[in-house]
Amino acid sequence: MPELPNLASTDRLGARLGITFEPDSADYARAKDALWSVSVRARSITGRDYPDPEHVPDPVVDVVLSAAMRLYRNPDRFLTNQAGSFQATLSAADFAAGDIFLSAEVAVLEKHKAQPRNLWTAQMTREDGPGVTEPERPTSYVSDPTNLGLGDPFYVGDAWGNGPW
Repeated sequence: MPELPNLASTDRLGARLGITFEPDSADYARAKDALWSVSVRARSITGRDYPDPEHVPDPVVDVVLSAAMRLYRNPDRFLTNQAGSFQATLSAADFAAGDIFLSAEVAVLEKHKAQPRNLWTAQMTREDGPGVTEPERPTSYVSDPTNLGLGDPFYVGDAWGNGPW
């Protein structure tokens, strides 16, 4: 199976990061890999392949770029980083789920899930089974005079056989 293209381009990720990637650089390879990881995960959540990146909905592209930017900037997903007297701390909620996406981003992707088609089959059976069943006592039924006597018979019960006649 051929590899599907990323859901966003490295140029768009570079624009979001404010940098320009040189095609043969290590930064370009890292950005491309971040976009690949995020695209694979986004496809698994939406259940759609999106074989043509031009037809990916804008909210999905935005989520992919946001997650790829986080993954590019923080590939090891550190929560705290300190250099000398400078310390940076990310919200633990950003990576608490162990997923590439934040919970709000997952909600956006789930809105773009593939919807099941509204057509299905239902197996139907009749309760009386195949064929015509004969009544237990044929003398307890009389024919219906409507429709030239071709209608369904009426059940008259035991009164017919036990009557005063």
